[in-house]
Amino acid sequence: MSSALLADCLISGLAGLALLGLRIRLRRVGLTPRLMRTLRLATGLWGVFYLLRIPAWLGQADLGERLLLGVAAFIPLSLVMVAEAALRRHAPPVMKWGLLIGTPFLAMGAFVLPASQAIIYLSVLMGFQLFVIAAIGWFVWRFSGTLSDAEARQMRVFGGLILLSLPLVATDFIILGTGSALHLSALAVLIAVWLAVSSGSWMTGLR
Repeated sequence: MSSALLADCLISGLAGLALLGLRIRLRRVGLTPRLMRTLRLATGLWGVFYLLRIPAWLGQADLGERLLLGVAAFIPLSLVMVAEAALRRHAPPVMKWGLLIGTPFLAMGAFVLPASQAIIYLSVLMGFQLFVIAAIGWFVWRFSGTLSDAEARQMRVFGGLILLSLPLVATDFIILGTGSALHLSALAVLIAVWLAVSSGSWMTGLR
């Protein structure tokens, strides 16, 4: 067992716990009911995803890996739901149809595809996630005009951060499959949760 793997497990575990802690803290923030529900759903899903990485990596069991990928298939959908609730408008129909088709297809594929097709599946999953994240960045930036000036600035910052997350997702799938480096998305999640908790003005501004 390499030191990089142990460090990955530690960071992923901390990221998962931080997300679940944020999910509990959201109850004290004066958000709109819809945004509260979607954020709690998303942070819960993301928290479970990062915690599932630990048994999947350490146990090296096929079922654990498949369960992890099945959860990962729902992350793009949760991101779109949060973006819709924050902007108080629906995502473009093309994006919704893509999620409606792609999410169940990838979730089922995680459990039924043979292990020999793992590289193909991971490539499709990565492409799906990157495409949806980029589309959300455009959606947030393009349609933030429906909010007040202060809220629109916040949304555009979020849109820029979403686009900056693209290389983090890519490295998690490509470079770090070798086990020679850390999974950067978990580290980014830790930093993001810390910033959200230490400076809650971004949340209270979306009431």
